[in-house]
Amino acid sequence: MSSNYLKSIAFFFYFLLNSATVNFSQQITPSWHHMGNCFPNSNIASPPFAYKNNLYVSLTNLTCNNINEHMVAKYNFDIQRWDTVTWANNGGMMDWCLFRDSLAVVGSFNTVLKPWPPPNDTTNGVALFNGTTWYSAGVWSNSLAAASAIETYNNELYIGGNFANINNQPRWRIAKWLGGTNWANVGPGFSQGQGWVNNMHVYNGELYVAGKLDLPGTGLYYNLVRWDGTQWDSVGGSWHPIYFGCMVTDTINNLLYIGASPIVVNGVSIKDIAIWDGTNLYPGPASPFFGVNHMAFYNNELYAAGHSITMSPDTMFAKFDGNNWTIIPTTNGGITGLTVHNGNLFVGGTFDSIAGLPIKKLACYGINCPQNVGMQDNPEPIKAFDFKLYPNPASNQFTLTITATEPKRYTFKIYNALGVLIDKDIFKNEIVYNSSTLSQGIYHIQVCDESGNICESKKIIIE
Repeated sequence: MSSNYLKSIAFFFYFLLNSATVNFSQQITPSWHHMGNCFPNSNIASPPFAYKNNLYVSLTNLTCNNINEHMVAKYNFDIQRWDTVTWANNGGMMDWCLFRDSLAVVGSFNTVLKPWPPPNDTTNGVALFNGTTWYSAGVWSNSLAAASAIETYNNELYIGGNFANINNQPRWRIAKWLGGTNWANVGPGFSQGQGWVNNMHVYNGELYVAGKLDLPGTGLYYNLVRWDGTQWDSVGGSWHPIYFGCMVTDTINNLLYIGASPIVVNGVSIKDIAIWDGTNLYPGPASPFFGVNHMAFYNNELYAAGHSITMSPDTMFAKFDGNNWTIIPTTNGGITGLTVHNGNLFVGGTFDSIAGLPIKKLACYGINCPQNVGMQDNPEPIKAFDFKLYPNPASNQFTLTITATEPKRYTFKIYNALGVLIDKDIFKNEIVYNSSTLSQGIYHIQVCDESGNICESKKIIIE
C-alpha cells in the first residue's frame, strides 16, 4: 500500500472529524426577537393563536390604522406583516380554538362588525371566522356575555363559562353546539348553584374542565372534572376551586400538566403544578411563583408564567429544564399567554421588556422567528394605561391603582358575568371598592380615561 494512499485516508478522516466539530459548534441556538411596534402601548389580552399561517392576538389600543380598543390583529407569516381583523364593537375575546377549519372564539362581546351575513344577525359570546368573514354560532341570548372557555372535542364545539342559559334554554356552565341555534347540555350538566368554567383541554381522548364545578351526579364540588363523551369523572379527587388555571400536555411523555393557584386535592397541597397520567396524580415541579396561569412545552422544557411571590413583575416568567427553574425577567407587566408555532415560542403579555431586551407586549423565542417585521404605524400613537387589582380573588374589598406621573380622572365600572353594569364611579389614580355585598363569581372591571376613548378591562374573582 503506497504512502500517498495512506496519507489520503488520514486526510479524509481528519477533514471529517474537523468538519463535524465545526458544524456542531455552529449550531443555531434560540434567541428572543420582537414582533414589530405596531402595538407599543397596547396589551396582549389573551394567549396568541395560530390559524392558517397567521398568528392572531387579542389586544387593546392597537396603534395601527388609527384603531383602538378590544381588537384582534393577525401577523401573516408569508408576507411578514401585521394587519387588523374587524372585531367586536363592545367586548373582548377570552379564548379561541380550531373548529372544522374555522377559528372559533368566545368572549364578552354582543355583536361582531361587518363583513357579516344578515344585518339583523348577532352572535353573543361566540363566533366563527374563516379567515375572511365572521359567522354566527346561533346564539342570540345575552346570557353568553359570560362565556370564557372554548374547545373542540370529538369534532364538536364546547363552550364554558358562568352562563345559566343559551337562547332561553337552561345550559349551566357548559354546552355543546348542535348547529344552527341549537345547543345541548353535556350529560347531566353541572348544578345550578354558584360556579364557573374558566379552562378546558383535551387529553387522552377526554375533555378536561376546570373552574368551580360539581361532579355531576354527586352534588359535591370537585372543580376539575373530565368528560369521555358519555359520562363525567373526577381527576384524582376533589380540587380547590380553580380561579386562574391552565392545562398543557407533555406530548413526549403523554402527561397532563395542571397549573393553578393554589392546588389542593383531597385536602393535600401540591403547590401550583400537578401532573396527571390518566390514572394517578403527582406533585409537579414547584414553580418560583405564587401560582401558575400559563404553560407551554418548548425544546423539551416547560415554560410557565404566574403570580410573583414578591409581587415583582421581574419574577413572573420562568422555564424548567427537568431539574431547575430559570427566571426569564420581564418588566412593568406579566404574561397573558404562550403558544408554540412554526418551531417558535410566542409570548404575549403586558411587559415592556423580556429577558433583558426592550421587547414590548409580544415576543418570539426560537431559531426562525420573523425578521424585519412589517407594520403600519399610527404617527400619533394612542397612549394607553394599565391598572392593578389586588387582592384577586377578593372578598370584602379590593383596590384598583393606576401608576401615573400626575393625578388624572378615570371612570370605574364593574360588570357581573352576564355583562350587567353593577356599579360605577369616578376616581383619581386609586380607588378602594367595597365588594362585601357582591355575590361570589367572576366580575369584569373596566377603567376608562376622562375622554372615554381609551379603556382597559380585567377580571376579578369575588369569593
